[in-house]
Amino acid sequence: MNYQILVDGQNLLRHRDGTIKLQNLIILRSWANKNGIEIKVILPDSRRYKERIEGVEDIVFINYHVHDDSALIQLAIDLDLPILSNDKFRNFMHLYPEFDFKGKVFSFDIVLGVLVSEIVDDFKSQNEKFPQIMVNS
Repeated sequence: MNYQILVDGQNLLRHRDGTIKLQNLIILRSWANKNGIEIKVILPDSRRYKERIEGVEDIVFINYHVHDDSALIQLAIDLDLPILSNDKFRNFMHLYPEFDFKGKVFSFDIVLGVLVSEIVDDFKSQNEKFPQIMVNS
């Protein structure tokens, strides 16, 4: 089974001290492959990220004139996809009242090099909510 999700790239890659943790991207990819999930990681189009991960097909760079969280939410609405993020998006709830923030935003944690999220259980129990997709080769 393959499912598609959007990933809040800054939330995944930025450490509390502001450094970029590229190993989190490797951990995410491993988790996604294991669980049959196609990912699109959304990041701002900044030199900080592009110099390190340019040319990677599962990364989508958002124009730096657009707020990356806003673009992420709009993409989730347009494509009817869930978001993997620890952000609660409280500042955006009133801007996107049509988006089900509680039902479509899933948190994650990285424990001992393994990504853990309840989104996989949700995929398995609610196939009609998150439809199976065909992944283009």
